[in-house]
Amino acid sequence: MNRKLQAEFVIVGAGLAGAAVAEQLTKAGHRDLLVIEQESEAGWHGSGQNAGMLRQHASNPFTAALARRGLHLHRSLRDRLPAAPPLLATGSVLVGGQGPELAAGYRAGHTERLPAARFEELTGMQLPAQSRALYCPDDGLREAKALCHHLLEHSAATLQMEARVEGLHHQGGRVRGLVLEDGRSIEAERVILCGGAWSRDLLDLPLQPFKRHLFVLSQRQKRTSMPWVWDLDGEVYFRGHEEGLLVSACDDIPESPRRGEQPACGPEGLARLHRALHERWPQLAAPRLVRSWAGLRVLSPDDAFILGPDPRFTGLAWCTGLGGHGLTCALSAAALALRPWLGDQVDVGNDPQGPDLNTLQQAHSLERLPFTKEIWDA
Repeated sequence: MNRKLQAEFVIVGAGLAGAAVAEQLTKAGHRDLLVIEQESEAGWHGSGQNAGMLRQHASNPFTAALARRGLHLHRSLRDRLPAAPPLLATGSVLVGGQGPELAAGYRAGHTERLPAARFEELTGMQLPAQSRALYCPDDGLREAKALCHHLLEHSAATLQMEARVEGLHHQGGRVRGLVLEDGRSIEAERVILCGGAWSRDLLDLPLQPFKRHLFVLSQRQKRTSMPWVWDLDGEVYFRGHEEGLLVSACDDIPESPRRGEQPACGPEGLARLHRALHERWPQLAAPRLVRSWAGLRVLSPDDAFILGPDPRFTGLAWCTGLGGHGLTCALSAAALALRPWLGDQVDVGNDPQGPDLNTLQQAHSLERLPFTKEIWDA
């Protein structure tokens, strides 16, 4: 058996981040690409278990800027990939009181105040007392796992499935490749780590995976085209679904993910959902539970992403820690991660009123974390 593989670019992880990196490299004209994935299917973990909501809202302004750029890339995706999963332009509604969180992330976006009567007309729900509704017509829905598969299928990358990375091979301050769990080695000129919940295992990144529960509730009148709704005060969101209504109570439970296993659904997720619905959305508290599952979100200490070159090793870069924004931001985050290497060959999307790309690069770089050096030294 051939024990050696090689490629110019090796991408670790076949979730949305890895798929977007492969697509950006292909679009920039690179053809010698290899994607390494530990599971038997791409997008098997967090990328395949999320709610599929495209959202510009983010409390971190730099994340919001990448979300706006990402949404721009989502809108133009079918221009070059006509068979990509459709973007359903449902719009979104943020619900909350008077706090600044209601408008966070929409400072440069197109939004409008939504009267209670119009909110009920669009969603079939009554707006909670003392709440305002902010409507963003530009947000929407896209099937994340299907998008992940489509990006990989239409990239130039070769996929190596069920291959777990054991470590990096580096020499003289430069990455030379990877070592797999089965003993095979991979020679590479450049390596991009997009492993999500497993990113921290290779080089002790300060990342924490969290579990979030999602539930589908039965609804007599299915509103698959309704705007998705995020209640900032009640910490619950819901969107139309082919089986009824997809709902989450925004729980974040620290999780230690395992290869080949999805996070288990625990009673704490359903209990939190019942409390949130009874307090804020009583019309949703009675419907029958159709099914439930849990997905992973991976966060850095300041909730910004980790994108771009690793300062320790030439030829090593990261695209990870997308923390619940993977669907919206994967395309723009991948481009920003590759920009120090490829410059204008990558398309980071458009955001005329947001921060410039150099500012975004610095805000999401690994070096921004003040305690990173201490972690490395330890």
